[in-house]
Amino acid sequence: MTRPIDYAKSACGTIMKKYDAPDLPTMNTFFYIGGVFLSGMQRLYFQTGGKEYFDYIKKWVDKYVFPDGTILGYNHPYDTEEITRVMTLVPKTFDHKQPGILLFDLYKETGDERYAKAINYIYEKVPDWGRNSKGGFWHMAVTPNQMWLDSLYMIGPFLAMYSDFTKNEAPLDEALNQCVLMYENMRDKNGLLRHGWDDSGEAEWAGENGLSETVWARAMGWFTVAVLDILDYTKNTHPKYKEICAIEEDMLKRVLKYRNSDMLWCQVLDRPEAEGNWYEISSSCLFTYSLFKAVRKNILPESFLDEAKKSYSAIIDTLKFENGNMLIGNISVGTCIDEGDYKHYIERRKVTNDLHGTGAFVLMCTEAEKMM
Repeated sequence: MTRPIDYAKSACGTIMKKYDAPDLPTMNTFFYIGGVFLSGMQRLYFQTGGKEYFDYIKKWVDKYVFPDGTILGYNHPYDTEEITRVMTLVPKTFDHKQPGILLFDLYKETGDERYAKAINYIYEKVPDWGRNSKGGFWHMAVTPNQMWLDSLYMIGPFLAMYSDFTKNEAPLDEALNQCVLMYENMRDKNGLLRHGWDDSGEAEWAGENGLSETVWARAMGWFTVAVLDILDYTKNTHPKYKEICAIEEDMLKRVLKYRNSDMLWCQVLDRPEAEGNWYEISSSCLFTYSLFKAVRKNILPESFLDEAKKSYSAIIDTLKFENGNMLIGNISVGTCIDEGDYKHYIERRKVTNDLHGTGAFVLMCTEAEKMM
């Protein structure tokens, strides 16, 4: 393999061999863990036209989206007596809206109204979602006033795509406003974004200015990716376009200062040399994707392409292969903020071929293919 697209094909092929689409380990819900991987696969489909990728995505979506547009766990009940905590949260967290980004292309390519109905249902409750005193979305209905960086990735690109889908600028304006709120209120003294912000100060983890203690790398990666993906649907004549581009430029320049000596980023972003910290692949892929794309969109100067290539090469060097399968290691499992201290994040399990990391890797490769 010599091209980024070949690595993307190998990563997807490894997962496809292990799991039939309906069996992807996404906690049996319409959930972002499946969505981030399949959004990478969808980009691969756009670039290669490989029907096997389209069919795989459709099979996964069709497990959760019924012919009438209802969604398992939203307004269609689980056919089980034992409802887990995660399942009961489906309508109550943005994590379960992120896979909605897959539906737009499915509708475009098939004309199946189930997807249009599901798109509208996902959006339906967003305008009335819980907000803090400044208008920032709560990440979950059960965590009042808590704004998490994760949310921008989970709902922002969907809102931008929904705006394009309906030719209504309001959802896009909302997504852009959430970008600005995070940038203005979640930065620490180093100009980096903390994982969480509770403007009420009531969360156990809320410190000075209501911020959580730690700069979690993947959360910042979600942010930089989401901003760029939202900008895909934002005209350069939009009143906020230049402001959002400036936010992305600032974030990526700051993030670059915290790469470790191997050109990768660590689990706790701003402490690469601290005891116990370790390089984390999903965030490294998300930042590298963002660097490539920001150069392509003229948000960063051409000189930053070399920085993207350095990290891309470093990530490729971490890969292992076994029996024809690609092994992507050092991926952090998902995490809530909880107590939010340094120890909490560095003690998260490291896993191989977790969909967080595989999805981020495929996204990175599809963007790198355009620039290398």
